[in-house]
Amino acid sequence: MPENIVFGHNTLYFALPNASALQKAFVQDYMDRYKEAPHWEADRAYFALAAYKAGVEAASKATGRWPKLDEIIDSIPKQKVESLGGPGQFRTDKIAEQTFYQGLSTNVNKYDFPTLKTVDSYTADQLQKPAGMDFWEWLKTSKLPV
Repeated sequence: MPENIVFGHNTLYFALPNASALQKAFVQDYMDRYKEAPHWEADRAYFALAAYKAGVEAASKATGRWPKLDEIIDSIPKQKVESLGGPGQFRTDKIAEQTFYQGLSTNVNKYDFPTLKTVDSYTADQLQKPAGMDFWEWLKTSKLPV
């Protein structure tokens, strides 16, 4: 990859300078075990399970029993969870809201693959249309980050 290309890492950048303790521990364990950096898909899987767990716990607390599937589904969007790439939640329209990472690429690093020379983060509300809004209308009026 050439230097200084905009390079996206979706919801997990394994070398995030200000990573949470959760991310640091996960990345270290993953790299020790598999001898490679984890991909963003690891964060999406973790996030989905964390959101499901939080939904089950909330629905169980609300009903006082093991919740039914619809009760769990209804509870998930109300839960904020900590994922590997940072905090996240599902909107009521079932769209994930997480933080996304990108930056300029570099090959000058200790790895045998490109990494980010700069790291920019964007929250979902900066990049995704609001629930219920027409995509094309949103695109006309949005102020997407440059």
